[in-house]
Amino acid sequence: MSVTLTMIPQRITPAANTINWSFGSNLSSIVYFDVKIYEASSSGLIAALKYHTTPDKPNGATVDISGILKSYVQPEFKDYTNNLVDTFTKPVFKYYLTITERYLSGNNILVGATFTSSVYTIFHAELDRVSFRYYRAPEYLVAAGKTINFMTTKPNKGYVNFYSDEGLYFLNESFPSLRASYRFYDKAGTEIFSHDTLVTASTKLLHRINCSPSFLASELGVEFENVSSYRVFLSDNTGTILSEVRVFNFVELNCNQIPVNIYWQNKYGGIDTYQFINPIQDLQVSKVSVKKNPYRKTFIGSIVDTDNNVFNAVEEIINSNGTVNMTVNTKQLSDKESTWLSSILTSKRIWMRAQMDFYIPLTLVESSYQASQRKYLDTPNTKKFTFKLSEGMDIDFRATPINTTPAVIAGAEADFYVA
Repeated sequence: MSVTLTMIPQRITPAANTINWSFGSNLSSIVYFDVKIYEASSSGLIAALKYHTTPDKPNGATVDISGILKSYVQPEFKDYTNNLVDTFTKPVFKYYLTITERYLSGNNILVGATFTSSVYTIFHAELDRVSFRYYRAPEYLVAAGKTINFMTTKPNKGYVNFYSDEGLYFLNESFPSLRASYRFYDKAGTEIFSHDTLVTASTKLLHRINCSPSFLASELGVEFENVSSYRVFLSDNTGTILSEVRVFNFVELNCNQIPVNIYWQNKYGGIDTYQFINPIQDLQVSKVSVKKNPYRKTFIGSIVDTDNNVFNAVEEIINSNGTVNMTVNTKQLSDKESTWLSSILTSKRIWMRAQMDFYIPLTLVESSYQASQRKYLDTPNTKKFTFKLSEGMDIDFRATPINTTPAVIAGAEADFYVA
């Protein structure tokens, strides 16, 4: 007697996609399998299941355990003002399972062989069917002798300004002497500054490199008035590059643009960012009111409809609720950016930076999007998006939104507030 595996998931896989295990037995009298799923570090039991054989698979079974496991991971948002490299725990979960034969002997069902798996990892992500078909964990997991992809489809060589927030997500399992590397260049293409920071060995798997200009200026002392572009990548202690090289072209923010940094979780489990501009507020209010008799009796017995020369109200509002929508604009988009931005429509988590150190959740109003190509347009390729603020949130657009660092852009008269 023995348990054999005919299909296993990848060792690191998105939690919301199928996580199929297929197994069988060489016993012709097999009735069902006991499958138990455990949290890896504590060996705590998560689920105990029974899977019976079927006519089309008389000696085995197939089970998709994604429905059980995906509730153990959740998105985790961290701001862009604290660390060069951040690690995340909530989006990652490690498990193993056991599969035990249950077979018929006479009138009794007996316990057969047990298989115990190695440790597998899931992370909070949901790929479309095509992307999942071609997903290979080693393409995103740091290892020697190869270059990995960062967890985004955002086009490379984009433009950023001092108020942009950028981060690069990747998977790492305690690769030794891993470094996040920064290289800064002037307009002539000459390297003027470099920095390598050690990625602390960790089993937390999901990491992010902070690429935000304002944070790099304060943390590393980079003088961006001399910077034309900078590159960010992973490397080892010999300088060997271990990831794709991401290029950021640095430009000044146009003085007539009010920036709004929006963040959303992408299908790979990372968080993409885009700096929209020039927000417009739309307030929709619903009110509940009651009708009242305006006439009141005074202390001398007179019946009047005024009080201190102010007419009494005939209708009084007893409750009002406001819904705030915010419409923002893109800058001129390349064809690749236009396609990439469509990913925000399918994201289940969207945030906006509201102050220096906190963020608020948003809901995208649009349910359709057309990714335009510039060659077919006779006007600039720009888009509008409308976001609904969470209940209880309001904003003051009397001046520049403080989605930025430092707190106030030069020339602004006030700040951005969340009430």
